[in-house]
Amino acid sequence: MIILVTGAKGQLGSEFREIAADIKEHEWHFKSRADLDLRNLKQMESQIRGLSPDVIINCAAFTAVDLSETEQEAAFAINADAVARIGEIAKAMNICVLHYSTDYVFHGEGNIPWKEGDLCSPKGVYAKSKRAGEEALLATGAKAIVI
Repeated sequence: MIILVTGAKGQLGSEFREIAADIKEHEWHFKSRADLDLRNLKQMESQIRGLSPDVIINCAAFTAVDLSETEQEAAFAINADAVARIGEIAKAMNICVLHYSTDYVFHGEGNIPWKEGDLCSPKGVYAKSKRAGEEALLATGAKAIVI
């Protein structure tokens, strides 16, 4: 199985790199922002098509919560537009997508772990961009899981 991990130098991507070291039966490809710029949709599509992975694990995100308020375009480009395009490519190529959410998409009240069916009510640009990406990915009809 060929597995593409985006956001390879981030916190989550780095964890997958450690896990992959023990799972040798799969072909892992780790792409950082320098290797795969999610703001460049044509380059991203070309790389995904060239690699033809069976699974994309999307760990990439614009995670600077406060900076998202002033860099809204960048936040939406990476957290929403790129995720939507990954979904479209995945649908066309029959690729499974594992995409990571954030607790920021919820309303922020309460003190118990969030469940899949809990109400989403994102506050702020970061949360709204992440939620927009999730919705766009699922709307593509790709085989996708949002965690």
